[in-house]
Amino acid sequence: MTEAPAGPGQEVELSRGEARLVRVVLGGVSVLALGHLALGALSPPTVHDTALGAVALGASVGWGVRLVLAVAAALCFVLCPGVLLRRWTSGSDLFGNTALLWVPGFLYLVAVGVVCWLLESRVSPQAVSTVLLVPIPLLVLAALVSPGDRHARLHRGEPAVIGVMLLLLAVGVGMSTWSEGVPGELYPGTITRNLQSDNRPDSRIPYNVVMLIAHGDTPYGAKAKLYYTPYNFYSRGPIAGLAAAPVLFAGAAAPPRDLPVNPWEPFDAQGYATYRIVLMLLASTIVLAAYGLLRRFLTARVAWAGAVLVALSPFVVHEVYFTWPKLLAASFGLAAAGAIVTRRPLIGGVLLGLAYLAHPSGLFAIPAVVLGWGVLLWRGAPALGLDAPASMRRRLIRWARDTVWLGVGVLAIYLAWTLANAGHTANYFTSYVLEASGKQGVSVGAWTTYRLHSLADTLVPFETFLADRHSYWMNSFYGPSPNIVRFSASYWLTLPFAFGLLYFPAYLWGLARCARRAPLLLTATLLVPFLAFTVYWGVTDVGMLREGLHFVVVGSLLAAFVGHSVMSPSGRLRALVRWTATARVVEVLFMMLVPTIVTSGVSVSHLFLPTDIVAFTLIVGGALALAALTWRAFDPARLATRPTAAPVSVAAASASARHRSR
Repeated sequence: MTEAPAGPGQEVELSRGEARLVRVVLGGVSVLALGHLALGALSPPTVHDTALGAVALGASVGWGVRLVLAVAAALCFVLCPGVLLRRWTSGSDLFGNTALLWVPGFLYLVAVGVVCWLLESRVSPQAVSTVLLVPIPLLVLAALVSPGDRHARLHRGEPAVIGVMLLLLAVGVGMSTWSEGVPGELYPGTITRNLQSDNRPDSRIPYNVVMLIAHGDTPYGAKAKLYYTPYNFYSRGPIAGLAAAPVLFAGAAAPPRDLPVNPWEPFDAQGYATYRIVLMLLASTIVLAAYGLLRRFLTARVAWAGAVLVALSPFVVHEVYFTWPKLLAASFGLAAAGAIVTRRPLIGGVLLGLAYLAHPSGLFAIPAVVLGWGVLLWRGAPALGLDAPASMRRRLIRWARDTVWLGVGVLAIYLAWTLANAGHTANYFTSYVLEASGKQGVSVGAWTTYRLHSLADTLVPFETFLADRHSYWMNSFYGPSPNIVRFSASYWLTLPFAFGLLYFPAYLWGLARCARRAPLLLTATLLVPFLAFTVYWGVTDVGMLREGLHFVVVGSLLAAFVGHSVMSPSGRLRALVRWTATARVVEVLFMMLVPTIVTSGVSVSHLFLPTDIVAFTLIVGGALALAALTWRAFDPARLATRPTAAPVSVAAASASARHRSR
């Protein structure tokens, strides 16, 4: 990555060499996306009989080709609309925000999914998806061959952070393509196996939307009730499934109408492998969101280091390949924070509303954004380039005005969703606040004890494994899990494991240093939502991270990064961070590979040997590449630049905001 000469928040164009490389990559991705559409139209995927214990080499080649095309299609349809909008709206700083680069494509996919659903009785979803998606790669190719120098509107540093996101996606694709599974994974041997020894089907819930669209079923009919019980369509945010559906349909996938229990293949005819790819890409946008937020305050080189730190965290890696949309909700939350910092509170509110539609846990980002912005306006943050207004009255007026606009954005999404589901808005999730161990009507003492226990399991290293490894929530649905499997579950349950045990001391140091410099800001943005979730969560007590703390987890990691790599001048500390942050690759590979290999005794399957080799290469190669980038990013010399200018002055942002509509 080449350092941009501009300061924090000031974007510059790519060099000619970088722009040429970006054009080549965009052109290649667009051509492959067209290949995904063409292959879907000419040769739909077929079901292979794996019961005979042998699969022809041609089948493996076919699986590999379709996987590559599906990945390229997902990338094209999610990222390219944002790039095109930048080309067409070169004067707008809204689309210039890296955290929002993927949002236009995501929203377009959601809209196409809705159209497919509405027209299913008259036009096939495949035809609708193909017709509405094919313009995207064609427009990209047309833009690339048009005269002029501004073919691809990416800023200096963005290709590098997109590369980090793609490496994270590659690790996830490798994990989902590997045929071997950890003992006790849910739905073993089927296309929807959840890649985790756990008893929850949440990884496939967004796929329910795909099945409803494919067969034109209503969201509250008999089939929907079968899919969602004990919840309902209203209580599970639909937009991740809506976004995945067009990519599946364009590839001629045929989702089943009953529960998807088809035998597992690396690439299946029912579209579940494509669904995984889209969901993993959407989860990987957390890297773009983190970079975009940091870029408001830091140079491109330093912000890139923060994004790399996020990408190699074991918790983030796990939440990418466990395909539920909680990281997607966190991405919207971080993007909303960046929007309000740049004085676009209405956009921030809409993004928070979309976070809720991705997953209800997105609601916990709202107090963080509102209170955090209030603290910044009240106290200012000179180290981050934010100055405080002169008078208390102006501070309160500005905060109140921005909060109202943010509330308008959130309520617009929430009310529209509620009205669209009128008569079905009973939400089982709201009862969690009164529960302890999933039971209601408990005493105050039992309620309090349960949450203290849950808090200890979340924060204390090894507490979950040593004290609760026999809990129902630590074992497979089919019976007790091996100890090594229970131990590896700590990486998505407890805070010390989430960031890596090796890096955790540096994380604590960085977080403490940041808290010492900005205690009110961290209280508002991290502690308040964390405590609110602790009060709310009463279902499981083996660690709360996976249950909905994704925004808080990533936010705290960014705060720790600022503490130990931006605020600290200590060369020794930076060297320690470099070693420990890079060494997390060992824990990532342990989490992904060792429990399965140790318990099953095998690493590849004879039946799926070619694709297993590719999967192993993606897992190990992708993780090692992220480690190499971490080592480079945290070179103390590369982090020596401090944000001395005021990149996003509140006063300047306010002045620039007066002449544009919210």
